[in-house]
Amino acid sequence: MRTIKLFIVAMVAILLIFLLTFSYIISFNRFHKASPSDVIMVFGGYAGGNAVRTGTMLGNRLDEALRLYRLGYAPYIIVSGGTGEGQLYSEALLMRNYLMLHGVNETNIIMEDNSHSTWQNMLFSRPLLSRHNFNSVIAVSSNSHLARISLVAGRLNYPAMSFSGAAERRPFYLREVAAFLAYGLFYRE
Repeated sequence: MRTIKLFIVAMVAILLIFLLTFSYIISFNRFHKASPSDVIMVFGGYAGGNAVRTGTMLGNRLDEALRLYRLGYAPYIIVSGGTGEGQLYSEALLMRNYLMLHGVNETNIIMEDNSHSTWQNMLFSRPLLSRHNFNSVIAVSSNSHLARISLVAGRLNYPAMSFSGAAERRPFYLREVAAFLAYGLFYRE
């Protein structure tokens, strides 16, 4: 009987942690908005082969970065993402090309093309922030990804950050709950 009670208490605790994390991730965008900064940082994501198209996850992120750039939120854009499975080119290169096609001058785009995770996006981009004396960053990614970016930013002592989410056709909230909890528990610098 005691084992059953402990099991029920554990299941209720796990469910509560899941629901609280899920709620936090969903509500993150409502309380965190972009503010003028030194640089916009776009997080890579699978490009669907070797091109970026509007309407895809990565295309939506880039379109959001373009919107902020054109509105004058920041004069520079960091594109961060390595070469994914089945890709010939890094996500950063594909993103750079997309931005240039849409009118961003190449000198205003900074590439980080070695990362394969959110943690690496931020870890490998941090020296770029120092090198260019950037003290504030707008993180641009899918809506469901922003809370995890905020968590990693805190762990890596990032400068002032604001956030802007891109539309998602299928939000990955369940995946993000697991990733957020894993990053919260296991990732340290």
